Amino acid sequence: MEPGGLILTPPHHWHEHDNEGSEHAMWLDMVDAPVSSPLDVVYCEAGPRTPLNQQLPERVACRTGGLLPYRTPTIAPQRYPKLGYRWTDVQKALTEAASAAGRSETVHLMYVNPETGASVLEAYCYSVRLLRPGEEVVPMLTSASAIFHVVSGDGESEIDGHSFTWQQGNVIAIPSQLAVRHCNRSRKRPAYLLHVDNSPLHRNSAGIASGLSERLQ
Repeated sequence: MEPGGLILTPPHHWHEHDNEGSEHAMWLDMVDAPVSSPLDVVYCEAGPRTPLNQQLPERVACRTGGLLPYRTPTIAPQRYPKLGYRWTDVQKALTEAASAAGRSETVHLMYVNPETGASVLEAYCYSVRLLRPGEEVVPMLTSASAIFHVVSGDGESEIDGHSFTWQQGNVIAIPSQLAVRHCNRSRKRPAYLLHVDNSPLHRNSAGIASGLSERLQ
């Protein structure tokens, strides 16, 4: 873990947390409890701590964009080939995207499965936004609900006519179908916002409903 990093804990994957430093560590858990709890699929099996010499090394094969380990056509893409997204890599990508974008273009990147291009987790879309100094953006109105975490920066967001100021470490919820505006109040420093929304769940639900409708017809 490092500040701003995104680490996945997919379903049916053993995971454990350990603070190896001398200071307290805090992280933001973004889980699908509102969906999984009503379906009664939440459970936990305790296990022994994995010895250091048996822990799997970090997967580095997908660190370079556009390049993947070679596989034959008989080998299917992995569901979770990449479990960690380092903030230093993400910030560099945002900076490069900003340098190539016009002033009127927003800088908004999505975390994806490098083998399929799909969302890193099936139920949620993870993305990150860079707000240039003084920049104001108005995201598209959507039926997906979301939260955003301020990785760094100071700014203000207006949600359905209500204004919220934010700074590094804050988390703000954005309910479904509400108009949103984000503004970086600094004239010197960029701001970085990590977004998580449930749009994949909506798309998958729409696909299931469409399939059922076709069968009924």
